[in-house]
Amino acid sequence: MNRKTVRPNLEIADQPTSEEILGLKAEGFTAVVNLRRPGEPDQPMDPAAEAEVARQAGLDYLSVPVGGEPLGAPQISSVCDLIDRHPDGKVLIHCKQGGRAAGLALLHLARVEGWPAGEVVERGRALGLELPPPVRALIEHALGR
Repeated sequence: MNRKTVRPNLEIADQPTSEEILGLKAEGFTAVVNLRRPGEPDQPMDPAAEAEVARQAGLDYLSVPVGGEPLGAPQISSVCDLIDRHPDGKVLIHCKQGGRAAGLALLHLARVEGWPAGEVVERGRALGLELPPPVRALIEHALGR
């Protein structure tokens, strides 16, 4: 799994294996957010199986399928709320390659740090988070741009 630290308590990644999820607790992680949709190609385990692995590891788990349709406020809120519930542990947000995870991490930072909607993509770029065009479009739609 390729990971990137966004903040000390927040990392994004591509698809982890079950072994990698099982090892997260020892690294101080307390929660995993999976942004992949059930049935996506190249998915080693569906969200339900991943949820079970995360629970076996003692991690809070949230599945929020993102992609194909506009990103809605309930999806954004559920991810942000989970991150907010884990201030003393680390949260891993993942998708297939990390693009959607970067987008949701940026939306969380924008909410917590009060970033203006027009600056989210640029501030993400300054953090080394490049958004693929489809993810950038999802984020801009979610921000009302």
